[in-house]
Amino acid sequence: MTNTDSRLRRVLVDLGLALLNATLILVAVCLFFAWRTARTVDGIAETLVSNIEIVEPLRNDVNALTSEVTALREDLATITSQTGNLTSESAAALEAKIAAFDARIDGVQTKVETARQRIGTALADPDALIEQAIRTATDQAARNMADFAGCALPTPPTPGSTVAAPPPN
Repeated sequence: MTNTDSRLRRVLVDLGLALLNATLILVAVCLFFAWRTARTVDGIAETLVSNIEIVEPLRNDVNALTSEVTALREDLATITSQTGNLTSESAAALEAKIAAFDARIDGVQTKVETARQRIGTALADPDALIEQAIRTATDQAARNMADFAGCALPTPPTPGSTVAAPPPN
């Protein structure tokens, strides 16, 4: 009887150690994935900050260019009021350049406003930004694990295709 009890106790101890070992390995894997996700979120946050730093000088430049165009228009209006109308070819060329310059400024200003709105929505809802970062990180982790295991990820069904239902149990 003692021999059986000793074996049973030894088996239970071995099972307990195996459970502890598996749990520790699982915790280590979870910590690794959490670290990778945090790194991805930090990278996205740094990119967002650098984009904001890039957009701000552009906005200032667009504002400065807009004020210069306004000053040129005022000068052109002054010249027009003094002479009655623009008859010289250089004044007409100047007016054409100002119009082209103004069109370019409007295009740049539209792009800056679009970027500003995107950044504003990202800053207004940081949870969405974090969710996107986590989604991207988990997708990348799934691809890495599939590559590591030599598996192929299932492809999502294309629109309009039918997916066969599983057989009833």
